[in-house]
Amino acid sequence: MQPKIAEWTAAERAATPDAHLTLAWVPHDWVRGLYFYDDFDVRFAETFHDGSWFAGVDQADLLSRIACPAVYLKAKTKYGEDGLLLAANSDEDAARVQELVGACETIVVESGHDIHYDHPEAFVEAMDRVAGNN
Repeated sequence: MQPKIAEWTAAERAATPDAHLTLAWVPHDWVRGLYFYDDFDVRFAETFHDGSWFAGVDQADLLSRIACPAVYLKAKTKYGEDGLLLAANSDEDAARVQELVGACETIVVESGHDIHYDHPEAFVEAMDRVAGNN
């Protein structure tokens, strides 16, 4: 099946080189992550993975300087069967963010990485809160 998918993808790319990749028979949620892949710098992923993205940056200092009200949307922490954290940060990390950002409300959402996409109502509610609309 993979060679066929690669063939269809190559044909779609050749037919519409400036458009987002769309394969009508593939569910939207499967391919939406590919929409901006053409512009994605893989070096970013490498630095995020190896931890060098924040090399030399004092994250605690940056977070403690946030003076405006903030809402921190945190996807519920999940671990794989092998104990690997399946999230950008742990509950302990989230507690540290809450501690460092003075006027911060943390909202935990049962979601994957894309809270804004998976739960737009929670995202909009959080934006309204920080804007003072709620």
